[in-house]
Parts: sequence; C-alpha cells; structure tokens
Amino acid sequence: MDPNAVLHLARTLSTTIVNARDSVDEELQTRAEDLAEAFLNLDEWLTKGGVLPSAWQPKPADAWLRDAYEVADRAKELDSEKEPS
Repeated sequence: MDPNAVLHLARTLSTTIVNARDSVDEELQTRAEDLAEAFLNLDEWLTKGGVLPSAWQPKPADAWLRDAYEVADRAKELDSEKEPS
C-alpha cells in the first residue's frame, strides 16, 4: 500500500462527496457527506501540524516489548496446559 496514494484518493473522493449534493439516496448521501467532511477536517488538522488521533499514536518502544513478553508468557501458559500431568 502506498499511503500517499491512499491519502490522495481519500481527499479526492471526500471532496467529490461533499460537492455532490443531489443524490438518489438522501440518507446515504448525508452519511457519505458527514464521513467526507470529517475526513477533510482531520486532514486539514493534521496538515496544519495537529496531533495524531490517539489511536494513530505510535506505541512507545517499551510498550511493544511489554506486549511481546505478555504474548510469550501467555503462549507458555497455553503450552503448559496442553502437557499431560
């Protein structure tokens, strides 16, 4: 995936949706416009130097390591449960 190409496509589609006010399905058009406007607002915010949404914030290195240890510990627990007593 090319994130720059996806961003360009999302910007183009969102602008098209926002500008297309005459749709056959009014409810779908309204929802599409809301989504497109939300994306364009977020894009403008980020382009001007706004902070990333918390879900997009990178995890600190130690959080990734802690997660890896938790997964490894859980795997060991599952393996020990499979072993005959």
